[in-house]
Amino acid sequence: MRGLTLGIFFLTNFLVMPVWGDSPFIPNVKVSDDSGATRIINQGESCFTLYDGNIYAICNLAERSVVAMIPFAYSFTGGLTWEPNIPWQDTTVGIGWHSDPVIMTDESGGIHMHIQYSTYVIRHYLSQDSGQSWIDTSIVSDLGTGGDVDKSWAVLKNGIIYVTWQEFGGSSSGIRFARSTDNGASFQRLTVDSSTTGLTCIDMDDAGVLYLIYITWSSLYFRKSYNGGDTWTPREYISDVQYQTGVGDRAPVPSLAAYGDSILFIVWADSRSGNWDILGMRSVDGGNTWTGPFVVNDSTSGGQCKPWAVFDPYGGLHVQWYHTPDWPTTTSSIWSVRYQYSSDSGLTFEPSIRITDTTFQAHYYNDSTFMGDYHINRADSNYIYSIWTDGRDGNMNLYFSKAPLLSGIEEPDVYLSPVSVSLPSFITRKDILKISTTHPRDVEVSVYDICGRQILTLYSGRVTKSKTISLSDYRFPQAVIFFRVKSGTFCRIYKSIHL
Repeated sequence: MRGLTLGIFFLTNFLVMPVWGDSPFIPNVKVSDDSGATRIINQGESCFTLYDGNIYAICNLAERSVVAMIPFAYSFTGGLTWEPNIPWQDTTVGIGWHSDPVIMTDESGGIHMHIQYSTYVIRHYLSQDSGQSWIDTSIVSDLGTGGDVDKSWAVLKNGIIYVTWQEFGGSSSGIRFARSTDNGASFQRLTVDSSTTGLTCIDMDDAGVLYLIYITWSSLYFRKSYNGGDTWTPREYISDVQYQTGVGDRAPVPSLAAYGDSILFIVWADSRSGNWDILGMRSVDGGNTWTGPFVVNDSTSGGQCKPWAVFDPYGGLHVQWYHTPDWPTTTSSIWSVRYQYSSDSGLTFEPSIRITDTTFQAHYYNDSTFMGDYHINRADSNYIYSIWTDGRDGNMNLYFSKAPLLSGIEEPDVYLSPVSVSLPSFITRKDILKISTTHPRDVEVSVYDICGRQILTLYSGRVTKSKTISLSDYRFPQAVIFFRVKSGTFCRIYKSIHL
């Protein structure tokens, strides 16, 4: 006997995709506009954020000492069309150039941006009108230390901004951390590790635990905080790092992704095998124990660099990186951006496919031989998104693509599942969700919006036989929403429409 419960399952055609195929990623869309450029435009580090179907992207320019601006672009069509570069410049404080941008959105759609100015300050900016205007809100780093700063990363959860970076040469050198509880108007700062510097990345799980990694030229370290960054666990060495710079890449910038309340995944570029590979490490207990490092990329010839990893709301893991068949790399190397998917949160991976629908040669400006230190991917409840820098036009411009996560409706066998769910029918206003179980189990029910943000936890507790939850008192967004039902290792996502 089969139930009629609505559910979701992931694309299976990754398994049969040719090595150099680009489906299911859509044809690449140009984010930048370099018309009228009289010299090479090298758009380096890029970052983007998602909100309510809109996409906001930003990057720095390698020629920032010549062009005192940073390109900002937005799409209100899910990435199918883009407004061309908006030359963003902070004229209020007279900034000459910007670098290493990080961009995020809060729950109300405000866009938060962190940018390194010169070598000694990280500033926070806020836009509340989709990037049309910006408020120069505050300084993230501490000008009083006299040090230089580099490579900040940030996470924004429940209205609180958390930032990490490295500082060197000043009175508070080391791994720094800052937090803002007032929308970026002010930041409280502390030094997490005064004994070393390194390239940082930070993320937070559903339980509110902060995770921090930082890479030196020889080691990968890990810490976590249970109280929003006030205190941190002792520094833990979890892997050695071996990295040699080359044409196209110059630093093993790490990426850290957290899922649920315990699963972590780390990637970075490493040259211990003689060329660049993407190494990964995985933890299923909040970083108490780790597996790895292991090679993520399925083709180990040539060079692989600039990896980024992200979890979707259902626990699927998405990793992208740059690839060239050359080793050692040269200024004539041909590049592409590749992607691998893991349906079990990084335990196993499907064969890689290509995001870029063409290969390209990089174009370097003013003797620079790198294509930015990082380019990222993000996921919501419907798509995996990617933006990267690409030389197919003769300049290094930003390009965009996305691939769908969902492929249909399943009818699970309720007798083979430890938990079954009767979904509410919002269309007819039957606001009742019923959970049934074959034997007593601990069950958690959470609600997510279409962007993958957790709205609330509906229920967390013991279900002996059945549990009925009334939804009439909750103000859900009038859109597609998702219920995640989790019990032990069982986890299933249900899609519903709230009108």
